[in-house]
Amino acid sequence: MFFSYDDVGTAFELFTLPHVLAVLGFAILPVFLLIRYKDRIRTSKHERTIRISLAMAGMFCEGSLYAWYLINGIKDWRIILPSTLCPLTLYLSAYCMVTLDRKLSPIVYFYSYGAFFSFLLADIIHGYDRFRFYLFFLIHASIIVNVVYLRVVNKIVSDKQAKRKAQRFLFPFILGSIALNELTGQNFFYLKWPPIEDFPVFRQVYDAHWIAYAVLCIVCYYLLIEIMGGLAFLLKIDRGI
Repeated sequence: MFFSYDDVGTAFELFTLPHVLAVLGFAILPVFLLIRYKDRIRTSKHERTIRISLAMAGMFCEGSLYAWYLINGIKDWRIILPSTLCPLTLYLSAYCMVTLDRKLSPIVYFYSYGAFFSFLLADIIHGYDRFRFYLFFLIHASIIVNVVYLRVVNKIVSDKQAKRKAQRFLFPFILGSIALNELTGQNFFYLKWPPIEDFPVFRQVYDAHWIAYAVLCIVCYYLLIEIMGGLAFLLKIDRGI
């Protein structure tokens, strides 16, 4: 039952105690610990091992998600394959953790807003008594941990040049997602319909016309990159935490 796909258990609801505890335990606590012990980790002889282990842990969770689908008899590739910004960010951030790519790492930071929003507006139905609940938050926590680790431990900055590259690199993924949505009926990058049925504003725009909804989503994607740039400045990420 714990690993069930069809039986969602105690259905997940936003801003309930399990949701709040998940945010605290999977997002806020790891970030606090990284910032608190960043110097000790940076100077440790095991820093590389810690960094690669964190990256592999996230990829293990992502692989476990695919295995969970298959074990439960879900074989529709439109459900199994990653279709949003978060898996892309997870793969890229894990790669950066392993390689310490100082050109790609600053760009990946600007895509991590998807993980923050996934914690805030979690798009799941399985409750705390089901495996999928923990897997969802662990995967998105891995994105946040990777991005924060690269900045506070490895001191890789995210500047305006990286922001412009992030904006340029995102565009082909958006165009490809729109095309794939039309061909497959899937909802890649959430450009076909809102991820949450009663999502304010987005639902009303979608009901008016899906193209208007897609345009709104694209504008928000780019606006959020701008906000991440502002957040980097306000938190002094660019000047070194």
